[in-house]
Amino acid sequence: MTFTAFPPLFGNQSPAIQALTRFGLDYQTSVTGTTVTLAHAPVSAPVWVFKNGGKLSSATGYTLSGRTLTLTTALISTDELECYYWYRMAD
Repeated sequence: MTFTAFPPLFGNQSPAIQALTRFGLDYQTSVTGTTVTLAHAPVSAPVWVFKNGGKLSSATGYTLSGRTLTLTTALISTDELECYYWYRMAD
């Protein structure tokens, strides 16, 4: 069975361009506050952010600038944060 939950980033772009990207997951626990630094800078939208299993909206739940994710509601130490995104291998 093929995993198809997340769409390809570049659609019909050349294989050379597609080879430069990877799909990443940042899983963080024991983090507090509103700012989280991702392991890589996302290439572009979409970025999927989940807090304790619930998907956050980019319109109201967070903002993203480079590798910095700023949440509208602070995390507490028992929260789990998962971020899925595309990034370039060179990052």
